[in-house]
Amino acid sequence: MKRFIFPVVAAFCLLAAPRASAQISVGGGYANYVLNQVLQDNQTKAAEAYNGFYLGVDLMLPIYGGFAIYPGVDFTIALHRQNQDIYIPDLRDFKPGRAELKHSFLNVPIRIAYVWEPTFNIALTGFIGPTISWAFDGEYVETSSEYQVYDNVEGRKVDYSYHAWPYKSQPADGDIPEGALLKNFDVKLGVGVALDLFKHIRISASYHLGLMNLAGPHYDYGETGGKANDPYAVRSAKGNIFQAGVAYIF
Repeated sequence: MKRFIFPVVAAFCLLAAPRASAQISVGGGYANYVLNQVLQDNQTKAAEAYNGFYLGVDLMLPIYGGFAIYPGVDFTIALHRQNQDIYIPDLRDFKPGRAELKHSFLNVPIRIAYVWEPTFNIALTGFIGPTISWAFDGEYVETSSEYQVYDNVEGRKVDYSYHAWPYKSQPADGDIPEGALLKNFDVKLGVGVALDLFKHIRISASYHLGLMNLAGPHYDYGETGGKANDPYAVRSAKGNIFQAGVAYIF
C-alpha cells in the first residue's frame, strides 16, 4: 500500500509545485471607475460611475515557494454620458442636451502574489499591493442641438458645445483660487484573483481602492464660492477602479 501511496503523493506535489520561471502577460478587458464624493456636511454622499476598458502588461516573478512579485502597467479609459439641460451663456438659459465626462489613467500596480497550481494546466493566484495611478487631463463636454453657434473654423453653424478639462489648472475666478477640479496623482490599494488555463490564458479580476483625497482647489468650492455654509461643496473625493479581463501569457 505504501508503495502505491508514495508515488501518487509525489506526483501530486510535482504537479502542484509553483512555477519557477518569470512570465509576461498582455491583455485587457472591462473597467469601471467610481468617484465617491462626500459633501461639506460630512454626511451627504454621491457617487459617479464610469464604464470603459483597460489594456495592460504584467510580469510574474517567482521569489520563494508559491510567492511571487507581480508588477504591471495598464492604461484605463472610462466614460459617463447622460442627457441633461445645458446652460447656454449667450441665452442665459438652459436647453436640452447631453453631457459626457471621460477619465483616462496610467496605473502601475506593485503586488505580492501567491500561486497555487493544483494540476498541470490550472493555476490559481491571489494578489494584493499598492497601485500608483496618474490621471491624464480628462475631458468634459456639453453639447446641445437645440442651439447653434457660428464656427470660425468650419465656416458654418454647428451645435453648441462646451469643453473643460477637470485635471488641468483653471484660472482664478472671484473667491475661487487657481487650481484643478481634480488631482492627477493617487495611490490605491489593489486586491484581486486570477485563473490560469493551459499555461497561456489568464482570467483575472481586481479592485483598486482609492486612498487619497482627489478634490482639488476648484472642486472643494461649491455654488457659493467656497463659503463654509455651502452644502454643495465637496469635502472629499476618492476614486476606485474595478477591472475584469483576459490576458495571454507568453
